[in-house]
Amino acid sequence: MCGIIGDSPIHSVLEKLYQKQKIKGCPIKVRHVHKIDDIGLSHVLFISKTTPSELDAILEQTRDKPIMTVSDTDGFGKKGVLINFYITGKGTLHFEFNSTIMKASALKINLLLLEIAKVIQ
Repeated sequence: MCGIIGDSPIHSVLEKLYQKQKIKGCPIKVRHVHKIDDIGLSHVLFISKTTPSELDAILEQTRDKPIMTVSDTDGFGKKGVLINFYITGKGTLHFEFNSTIMKASALKINLLLLEIAKVIQ
């Protein structure tokens, strides 16, 4: 299950992208998470830039759970989001990876991912 918390146009993009995709034979569901208490149902959680006041509560809810947090908001990576996308001054898309959060999580990540990410702590 891929959850999206906050207002973001990414919902329709993800629904279209995963419409026919499966993981281990199961379809991928994309849904909005309206309450922080419902985050635990997600495997991947996209945190919209419209939720900075709730970020601490969201990250507290995901701590110690195998939930990959993803965002595209400046500073969210340093605040505890595992993968944070950003656009460089040249207009290219990159991502930062929070190694401290990874070490504390129950997730397993392919180390090749670190070769293309900006690693932060």
